[in-house]
This record gives sequence, C-alpha cells and structure tokens, in this order.
Amino acid sequence: MSRVGPKHVAVGLLGGGLLALGVAAGMRLEDRLIRRRSATDPHSREPFGQLRGRRVTVTANDGTALVAEVDDADSEVEGVTIVFTHGFSLNMDCWHYQRQALRGKARMVFWDLRSHGRSGRGAAAARNVDQLGSDLARIIEECAPEGDLILVGHSMGGMAIMSLADEHPDWFGKRIRGVALLATSSGRIYEAGLGLPAPAAGFVHSRASELATIAKANREVIDLGRHRINDLTYLLTHIYSFGSGRADARTKFVAEMLAATPIDVIADFAPHIEAHDKQEALAALQLVETLVMVGDRDLITPHHHSVEIVRYVPDAELVIVPATGHMIIMERYHDVNRHLLELLHRVRENIRK
Repeated sequence: MSRVGPKHVAVGLLGGGLLALGVAAGMRLEDRLIRRRSATDPHSREPFGQLRGRRVTVTANDGTALVAEVDDADSEVEGVTIVFTHGFSLNMDCWHYQRQALRGKARMVFWDLRSHGRSGRGAAAARNVDQLGSDLARIIEECAPEGDLILVGHSMGGMAIMSLADEHPDWFGKRIRGVALLATSSGRIYEAGLGLPAPAAGFVHSRASELATIAKANREVIDLGRHRINDLTYLLTHIYSFGSGRADARTKFVAEMLAATPIDVIADFAPHIEAHDKQEALAALQLVETLVMVGDRDLITPHHHSVEIVRYVPDAELVIVPATGHMIIMERYHDVNRHLLELLHRVRENIRK
C-alpha cells in the first residue's frame, strides 16, 4: 500500500472540494425550490426522533454500554418480541415508521449499535460486523430473555443478524422464529457499483483501508464540515438513500443521522463491511420464516445481493420494491410495514401449530 502523506490529503480534499462546489452550484436552485415546497411535504410535521420507549442499558462482552429501548405489547397480544437492528451510520430512530405501525401489536426492542446513537463508542478494534453479532446476542439475553423472537435488520443490521447466525446457529428454529433482512448483503459488498462508473467504484473499494486512514487522520476537519447540512449533503443523501421523488423531511432526517456518526467510526467499520462474508451462516435461516426486501434502485446493497441471499435460503420470501433506494424502511415504509406484519402473522401461526 502506498504511503499516505500531506500531498495525498491535500489533493483528495481539493478534488472533493471542487466536485462539491460544482454539484452544489448545479443543485442550489432545485434545493431552494424543494425548501419552498416544504409546506406541501407530507412528512414535514413527522416527529422523527421523538418516539421513545423504556430505556435499558446492556453491557457488551467487552464492557461497552449499549443503549436499547423496549416498547411493550398490548396486554391481549401474544408474546413475540421483535428486535430491530439498524444500519451503518444510523441509529434506532430510523425505525420511526415501523415503530409507529407495529406499536402495541408485539413487544419490540430497538437498540443503537456500538459507536452509533447513544451507545458507547467501544474500542476501535471492536468496530466490526462480527462484534455486532455478539452485541445482538447480549441485547437478546438482556432485553428478551424469554419467548419467541423475530429479528429485523436493515443494511449492516442485517449483517449483524448473519453474524449472530454464524455464532449461534442453534438459536434459529428454536427461540428465533422469524428474520427480516432489509436492503442488506451476505458478502462481496465490494462489487457494489455505488452508482459510479466501474473504474471509479473499483477505486473506492480497492482503496477502502487507505481512504479510512486518511479520514481518521483528518477527522476533526471532516466532522466539522459534515455537521453543516447544505445543498450537497441533501443531494448526496437523497441519491444514495432514496430511489424516487424529491428530497423532503425524510432526507433531512437521514442526513442528520449520518452526520451525527463520527468519521472515525465510519472509517473503522467500512473495511469490515467490505470483508463481510456470511453466506454459509445463512443455512440457519432455513429453519425460520424469512423475509428479504430490497429496492430495485439500491446503490449501496443492490438487489442482486438479496437475490443471492435467497439462493441460500430458498424458502424465503423475496420482495423487490420498484423505484426504491437503500432507505427502504423510510421510502416505502407502507410496504415494509405490511410485509413485517405478515411475517409476524406467519410466525404466530407456526407457533400455534
């Protein structure tokens, strides 16, 4: 690997700055028009980040404090607990629409991944997908020690479920009765085109570790810029999170979650996401009701990654949603909520048998 020096950083920042200026200038008028239309945005009054449950602090196996919240079910509802695991650079509040739709219909557990949201940062060396699988095991042990379970994971959260399956395959088909994998991958994420020309995408993936080193070395400057939500931030967030429509309050909320995750945390996790490979662990999911959903315009985990998952879990339900990007849980929440409720119904039917 070539040595990263001041010239590399300067050239990278200059090139990125020029690109940012060009794109931002081109989109400034459109962004202003979007903001003027905010009065007609049906999501403008949505209380993002304000849904709260009973807080529980769980200690991970390395001592890191993991923050979870529990929403109890209505008293007449049968005892199934749904555990929601969010994706890379987000936090538990990304499940806003699912929390609204399923509240009271089942006991639910939401948690912030280590180094995300309100959870503890933990050591840099422990910021990897396998550790997230172990963290998920601790969340289950502390927040849902009894009863049947459904695990729901979005993006890196789905990878955490696969890591749990690799570590505890015997849990699946016993307590774990259902799994939903939303916009995720079982491996070879480095093949994702990211919406870029093949040479550019290949460069980004091949230099993941080097780019992470540069980012960490300049984290204070980068984080300062990331906290300023501007035209370019909205544009990039919308391109990489949504597959249709104009930027709205949901775009702003996603941008705020992304900006709140420190760049060194992003840099530490990124190479491990590239190396993620859990296809063999998918065998455990053949023992449970499995739902796999993805948008056909997902640039982060393209839909062929979901097709590949179903190749290893042939009885899984595969749903490819048209005109939808990576944040399927917010962009097409009605579809996601409907399929999650159907999964809950199937699991309950199986339990009764």
